[in-house]
Amino acid sequence: MHFLFLMPVMGQPRYSKRIDMLKAESVVAEVAAFERDYHKGRMPSCPVTTLGRVRHGQYLKRVLVYIKSLIKIRKLAKRNEVIYSFGPDLSVLAYIATLGLPVKRVAEVADIRGLQTSDKLKGKLLRFFEKKLVQKLDLLVVTAPKFYSEYYQKWLGVDVNHVVIENKLEKEMLGNRSESREQPELNKSDIIKVGYFGLLRCNWTAETLYYLAKLYPDRFQVNIAGHWMLDSNLELQLRELGNVKYLGEYKSPDDLYDLYSSVDIIWVCYEPLSDKNYNLYWAKTNRFYESLFFNKPIIARSGSCDGDFVKEKNTGFCVSDISTEDAVSSLKDVINYRRVNQWRGAVSSLPASEFIYNDEAKLLLNSLKS
Repeated sequence: MHFLFLMPVMGQPRYSKRIDMLKAESVVAEVAAFERDYHKGRMPSCPVTTLGRVRHGQYLKRVLVYIKSLIKIRKLAKRNEVIYSFGPDLSVLAYIATLGLPVKRVAEVADIRGLQTSDKLKGKLLRFFEKKLVQKLDLLVVTAPKFYSEYYQKWLGVDVNHVVIENKLEKEMLGNRSESREQPELNKSDIIKVGYFGLLRCNWTAETLYYLAKLYPDRFQVNIAGHWMLDSNLELQLRELGNVKYLGEYKSPDDLYDLYSSVDIIWVCYEPLSDKNYNLYWAKTNRFYESLFFNKPIIARSGSCDGDFVKEKNTGFCVSDISTEDAVSSLKDVINYRRVNQWRGAVSSLPASEFIYNDEAKLLLNSLKS
């Protein structure tokens, strides 16, 4: 089958991962993508057509760029059997661009935004139109089971052709996981290295890690890698500490082994959750799967989907504190070399099915054909 993948940005590892897993099933792929400043973690391994440049937060200008892109998208869609869009914005664009064309429409959803669950009029209107759109898809792909069961079934009241494909890693990387198991256990004298990787955009996290490193330099080191989206003052403060190391941007999966081998425990924690942080209650992060893959314990937010797993499997520590001061105090009291070794043992005993793809690509294609 010939697929056109419609992307809001290039470089997102999940997008390229999806392309590669379908190419392995003989899918012929090409990409139409918008340009923006973003972490270039993993570029698509197929031909790419650029659709224009958009900037973060400038929604009116973004709409104008989207409108201009419709002709390009339609032209590309005519030579493909499937148009596969990432995110609700682009699924609308894909639908409009392919009206009247004999093309199958697939949309992948990896986040449920606050506006989608808002109880205000604009939220209700969005859900009304989203329900109509979802019912016109040939296949809905969600990256977490609760996205479908909680949002699409309960909030929108729909039951459509769908498949769950979590943000797991490819089988080809299993050799790297075996190598990571050979790392020695921590000793009392070892400084515990905390890894914060990916899109660096949580100021609460940055502030917490800053004070953890500043107040306890003899116990903790923080390794940071990815695309900076933090408050500039926090960024400067972090860079000034000798036990905070910024490793730059990285490529996925090429750099993951070296990145995860450089730390002892991974930061997957969010800022404090409110009752309306539905996405954080339902989703699992890329770092969650990568941490399990590389035998690394996790620091997660209590009550999040990641945190529920960590608590159930005893694979790390869940932060329940609201203030950064309390969070630092909890981390200092709980995280030590003995516990990190125990958590690492629990992670190592997990079945590979928790973090490795098996037959998801075949499942997706079969669901689309049926």
